[in-house]
Amino acid sequence: MGVLVALALLTGDPQEDYFPLKEGTVWTYETVSGRGFVKRVLGTDRVGEAACTLVQLGETEKHWLTAQKDGVRVHRSKGMTYDTPLLLFKFPLKAGDRWDGEAGSSEGAYRYDFSKGGEEDVEVTAGKFRAYRIDWTMTRGETRVRGKTWLARGVGSVKESYTVGDRETGLSLRRVQGTADPYFPLAKGNRWTYRTDYDENTDIVHEVAAAEKLGEVECLVMEYKSHNEKEKRTRVLRKEWLSATDEGVKVHQVVRGISTFPVEAPFFKLKSPIRKGDEWKGATKGAENPPRYHYVVEEEEDVEVPAGKFRAWKVRFKIESGERHAAEGHEWWAKNAGLVKFELTIRGGDFSMVAELKEFKGPPK
Repeated sequence: MGVLVALALLTGDPQEDYFPLKEGTVWTYETVSGRGFVKRVLGTDRVGEAACTLVQLGETEKHWLTAQKDGVRVHRSKGMTYDTPLLLFKFPLKAGDRWDGEAGSSEGAYRYDFSKGGEEDVEVTAGKFRAYRIDWTMTRGETRVRGKTWLARGVGSVKESYTVGDRETGLSLRRVQGTADPYFPLAKGNRWTYRTDYDENTDIVHEVAAAEKLGEVECLVMEYKSHNEKEKRTRVLRKEWLSATDEGVKVHQVVRGISTFPVEAPFFKLKSPIRKGDEWKGATKGAENPPRYHYVVEEEEDVEVPAGKFRAWKVRFKIESGERHAAEGHEWWAKNAGLVKFELTIRGGDFSMVAELKEFKGPPK
């Protein structure tokens, strides 16, 4: 039953992304004994009239879930189909909220009791998270399982603990693969629009324009553009081929103007998790002035831009092309919003600009 509860942490609140359910997503955990344990989203399947998401835990165990506006339910688990689906999570998440009930099947009934304990800071191998703690008890016949689960936005379950009689066990997250980085939410159609202090009529636009395979790697193509609404003019400044990994977002190719710069060793655009003092470099190849990159994470601070107020990581960057050309400045990255502000100066002081996020839009429905 503890595993049954754990599976629910993979599903999603339409309003708050505490339960990502993207097909192909894989969560790798460490048990209290040090062994690995994997959960993965296999796809979709039906249970009666319900269109469910199919989730596998471990090597063979499968569960069928639905995520609706009011909560997450289990329709089938370990070969049992419930007459009344089991309500695992009640939406929206609210500290102190409680719910209970009973889910019947041909093999008996599960009695459940859940409560939300509020947000807490959790540190596991995958990083530090601000997570919702949910306390629960499940009973079937004479067997009772008690547990706690911690859910982080954009990730899902980062830590779980279970008690059966006198035996305690649990899971802690090592890594998650296949979901968007919460600080760099990559998805085809995502679009960031920035105002600048350089030209009041021209916005800077970053847009995930396409999905494209580069060699054996599935990449998303980010276009960096200027857009003058008054003159209805859009100019593509550069493109980057990016991939999301469990360690961060990596660059695989850069196009600037008519020049293409391949990347022999893909390098980080942004590491994950972000940690103060982290530093990384990267380089492209090309016949003339291929860009070289250098990033340093400085600190976390509050930022206010037209799109709102954010708690963001400040990252210093420097991009050099040849011996005489360089752009340097800072970027501010916020959870679930991405890049919310950046400022840059071209070496020699000929050009400087500050850009602030006006709007972040997801893919069109």
